[in-house]
Amino acid sequence: MKSRILLCGLVAALLTSCAGNMIVRPDYHPPLRADAPLAAVPKLKVRLLDFADRREPPMDASRVGRRETSGVMPMVDVFSERPVSDIVRDAVWTELVRNGHRIVTSDEDVTMQGDIHGFWVGTETTGPAWDVSGEVSIAFRVTYPAAGSPTVIRSYTGKNVERTYLTPGKEIMARPLVKSLADVMTSMSSDRELMAALKAGR
Repeated sequence: MKSRILLCGLVAALLTSCAGNMIVRPDYHPPLRADAPLAAVPKLKVRLLDFADRREPPMDASRVGRRETSGVMPMVDVFSERPVSDIVRDAVWTELVRNGHRIVTSDEDVTMQGDIHGFWVGTETTGPAWDVSGEVSIAFRVTYPAAGSPTVIRSYTGKNVERTYLTPGKEIMARPLVKSLADVMTSMSSDRELMAALKAGR
């Protein structure tokens, strides 16, 4: 009997500790057509390295936001199903491949990697409305195999705000992040300076 009571207590404590968390899926969903300038670059073999989570202040690799307290609604911490670094790297992988380029582990034309400086969704209340704002900020580095070649650094930021009169749930909290990540991918795949750098790697 005592063991059953102890088990119930542990389960209750676990549920209580998780009650303030929300799990979302802010993954990249590319357009059906690949018609960005990136598709016009001669086909490249790209070695895609990691995207380091450099967000400040340092935080859990999967923590992506917070829904603030409003009225009787409690504050909720927002987490992604996967680490932010995996989400961003997969997005870049998808964008490169869908535009005709190949990801390799050796004999590459160029190497790409980057730093994640922002990946966050938050809320503000205005009367009966909630403003849900998401921001994604990433710096890319492009390097070449030849010794002494310069490193090309490009930075992109996406920001989106959605107003809702419903208490923001998982889908609403994820949407501004998803749109902001898509904006970053669009900026990357249409950046003329980046395109010139990639062509130089041929």
